[in-house]
Amino acid sequence: LGDIAFRTYDYALAREKFREALPLYRVAGSAFGEANCTKRFGDIALMMGENAQAETYYRQALPLYRKLGSPLGEANCLKRLGDISYNNSEYGTARERYERALALYRRSGSVLGEANCIRMLGDIAFAENNTAAAEDRFRKGLDRYRKVKSAQGEAYCLMRLGDLARAKGDIVRAEELYRKALALYETKGAFPEKADCIRRLAELAAEKKDRAEAGRLVDRAIASLDRSATGIRSADALYDIARVAQESGSAPRAEKLYRESAIRYRQIGSAIGEANCAYRIGELKMSAGKNEEAGASFKAAIPLYRKAGSLLGEANCLYRLGEINLNTGNHADAAARFNGALELYRKAGSLLGEANCLYRLGVIRFDGKRLREANEFFTGALGLYRKAPSALGEANSLYMQGEVLFMNRSYQESGNRYASAMDRYREAGSILGEANCVYSLGDVDYYSKRYPEARAAYLKARPLYERAGSSLGMKNCNIRLKQIGE
Repeated sequence: LGDIAFRTYDYALAREKFREALPLYRVAGSAFGEANCTKRFGDIALMMGENAQAETYYRQALPLYRKLGSPLGEANCLKRLGDISYNNSEYGTARERYERALALYRRSGSVLGEANCIRMLGDIAFAENNTAAAEDRFRKGLDRYRKVKSAQGEAYCLMRLGDLARAKGDIVRAEELYRKALALYETKGAFPEKADCIRRLAELAAEKKDRAEAGRLVDRAIASLDRSATGIRSADALYDIARVAQESGSAPRAEKLYRESAIRYRQIGSAIGEANCAYRIGELKMSAGKNEEAGASFKAAIPLYRKAGSLLGEANCLYRLGEINLNTGNHADAAARFNGALELYRKAGSLLGEANCLYRLGVIRFDGKRLREANEFFTGALGLYRKAPSALGEANSLYMQGEVLFMNRSYQESGNRYASAMDRYREAGSILGEANCVYSLGDVDYYSKRYPEARAAYLKARPLYERAGSSLGMKNCNIRLKQIGE
């Protein structure tokens, strides 16, 4: 009964039945039954996102299987312990556990177990950007899954090979592999991996700016989920679909899905999952200009991130609250939020987060005409953006250094900064940033009384602003051209 409840996602009932069974196995002297019950407790905890408790159960079951001389039971526990380490991004520990499990699966003759470990070693290689090793593992896993006729395992490896193709920029090949994986998943009913595959196709559609197709695929991904299923995988799948809906411009749908995900995370006690949903809803509200609602969502996420021990999550919320303060002209509170986020980003080791805070603190100083301090912040941010690396962050810092120099009437030096920033904006694909640089170079010429050069710059900037959808930029170009006498 416990196994039936587990397979139908009724984890509360499964836990209850295994609790009833465990003392009976002990009374009957069945060490094998005791080991299986203990392992199942670990499986339930893992599916509920209770990683620490799951690890405790697997560690308890491991010596029981070892004492019984069951390499398969031992391998299953080590594999699950590897999963926990992988979920915590502890890749070295995860690799060691998977390799130990792999050897035991080979001893017990479990090709399926072998395949499961090999594919997870591929996932580790992918996470570590070792694409050659990842491809090798996924192909070996694929071969073994085909031997045991595991359509679900075969589909997973094809999907991950699609991820590798996508990472290399081969979108056509990626889509082909995703569709092959989906065809296999279609034979297995509704479950999270199938939704993940459809979600990847939706992401490709969104990247191609095909919002209609992305929307259709989001609908299909939602329909592919068993909405009655509980557990971390189901909640994660729904959250990922919501993220695609957000990125494809469907804000109302994304918010609805995030709220449903949050309920699921709350039911299984996943503070980090619930926090991420609140944070994403805050982003949606912020994009819609609803600063008060956005602020409320970010504030609601902070205690959840603290409960989960996520310094990075808490820092991101403080940073967003600082942006809201900055957008509404509340520089004092903005500075306090950015300084708070800065400290947390440093503790979390996030160079990009640290750089963003320094940049924002520089903007606050610049707006307050404290130019020397502003330049110090921009210089600090620039160094971190180069380490991170972030071409866009680097471009923004160089541009603001140019603005400081321009305010100090160091026109030639400011022009050099604008030119350097323009190169980085092009690298980052920011048309608006490039337009601002061209316009500012026009201002350098304008204030240096080089009017023909200034006119050429404004004429060059105007179509860039049009491409970027900036009516204000176009208006400013027209004003300058009128002043010169277009």
